[in-house]
Amino acid sequence: MRCIVGLGNPGKRYENTRHNSGFMVVERLAGRLGVSWDSSLRYALVAAVPAGAWGEGFLLARPLLFMNESGKALASLSLDRLIHPWEFIVVHDDMDIPFGFVRIKRNGSSGGHRGVESIISCLGTEEFLRVKVGIGRPPKNVEPRDYVLSPFEENPCAVEELLDKAADACLDVLTLGVDLAMNRHNCRIAPRDSGASEEGNEEPFKNAGGI
Repeated sequence: MRCIVGLGNPGKRYENTRHNSGFMVVERLAGRLGVSWDSSLRYALVAAVPAGAWGEGFLLARPLLFMNESGKALASLSLDRLIHPWEFIVVHDDMDIPFGFVRIKRNGSSGGHRGVESIISCLGTEEFLRVKVGIGRPPKNVEPRDYVLSPFEENPCAVEELLDKAADACLDVLTLGVDLAMNRHNCRIAPRDSGASEEGNEEPFKNAGGI
């Protein structure tokens, strides 16, 4: 069974921060699809989405652990719900993608994102899909840690549009398949590094993703 997991940090302090983009996307999907969260699992909130226009039923999940322990939540989900690593779709923020854009990636390294790093470590594989929410790089006088833990300063309508795009990308993976979904969303942007392809390497802020 497919499972769309939004990454973030729990607690009021982190609500609506850039680093919680993943949380906001799965919350948006839950509202759009009319499903409620089940709090019976130890490490994550889960919402079951029945079969519909997107095909077979799937799960939405929000880890209850901090970002750098995200892998523990996914490993538990994998055991409890018999989810294979390749069935996870992980939604997270990415500073190497300009604000307003979304990028789908099949697999690969963590790119310096501690949440993804934790998942790779706990699942023992890099073979899971990511939907990256572009938050852009911080201004030169702002530390990456402070930037990702701050609320979006962009126009609220633009933020809403970004979250909608990420939610659409997740559903497109389910309805169109990975290749067509990547063609639809990734062709609009190249990563903000020296000419990398859509699956190319990125040069991340190593100290920002573990917050």
